[in-house]
Amino acid sequence: KRRLPKSPLRISTESSIKNDIATADKPVITKAGESRVKSAVESKSNTEDVFAKAMEVFKLRQYLECISLLNKSSAQSAGTESLARNNYWVGEAYYGLGQYDEAIRSFKKTTTFPTSEKTSKALIMIAESLVKLGRNADAKKAYERVVKLYPQSAEAVRALKRLQQI
Repeated sequence: KRRLPKSPLRISTESSIKNDIATADKPVITKAGESRVKSAVESKSNTEDVFAKAMEVFKLRQYLECISLLNKSSAQSAGTESLARNNYWVGEAYYGLGQYDEAIRSFKKTTTFPTSEKTSKALIMIAESLVKLGRNADAKKAYERVVKLYPQSAEAVRALKRLQQI
């Protein structure tokens, strides 16, 4: 029998490299993919830098710049949690601008990531946006959905209070 020599380097596909980076595992180094891993790590760092800058301008109520930065961060992002997070904050920025229909669109994108910590927050903000649009019947249904899906959450408490007010 012929034995192949053991290589100290693990061979990986590009998708597994992205998966490792997205899940914060140690990057996988291959002879052919070494520069791609380095680039992906730098990209993840850059994505977080862009997100941090977006949050700074959000706090200053510079919502249009915030939206632009979050869209840039999303375009560079590989992970679903960061996409959910970015969509949520785009919704918050549109809400701050009084563009409630756009806010709802962004919050709905967030809800496509059901395991995200931002999903319950996005659902309550959909309801809040509907109230701002004067669509109280739809808002009531949205609040009830929050209570049904996340009964133990802070958002459920908020939804119950708001249900009493509309």
